Amino acid sequence: MAGPPAARAELYSLMSRVTTMWIDPSSPISRILEPSEELLWTGQPRQGLLFQPSDLWLFPFAVLWFGFVAWLERSVPSADATDSYLFAHLFVALMILTGLYVCVTRFFVEAKIRARTFYAVTSQRILINSGLIWCRTKSLDLKSMHDPALTERRDGSGTIVLGPTVSLGGWPQTQYWFFPSPPTLEMMPQVRTVYDLIIRTQQAAH
Repeated sequence: MAGPPAARAELYSLMSRVTTMWIDPSSPISRILEPSEELLWTGQPRQGLLFQPSDLWLFPFAVLWFGFVAWLERSVPSADATDSYLFAHLFVALMILTGLYVCVTRFFVEAKIRARTFYAVTSQRILINSGLIWCRTKSLDLKSMHDPALTERRDGSGTIVLGPTVSLGGWPQTQYWFFPSPPTLEMMPQVRTVYDLIIRTQQAAH
């Protein structure tokens, strides 16, 4: 590993405090490591069904959405099975399925994705392997990577954003659905320790 001796010594001291897990030879992380890479840390986001404060908007959304669906269903006139009648009921069914996904199903989908998500910090890069059906790997070179941004909760968990975020209208930087999302280590336990490890590894890599 390159870098000043003091930076390397501090990095190895920090590594000793990070909770790691052994890599199964069949795991996706082990298959994408280069022979010259040194694995410093690996982990996963929090597992299971999770409800976050940002999901509070679901309550008014559900009331408005399903209220509109109920009104729309009552507005469809009773008629024979004409094309317009069938299309109207098909549209209502589609809205019901959409509402159910946003309010219920997506929590199970997100939990499944987190169960198939693996993070790794090596001496050269950060790896994110994730996917619902087909997993893909994002690789970020530590020497050219954007400065990471840390968000930490009271319990020590949090998120590390590894790319630039978007700021609109003077509001704090955040991510928007209509902009590409930067690579992120989400819902990490001991997030500050992992963040410090990334910073020190960046310094040692230069």
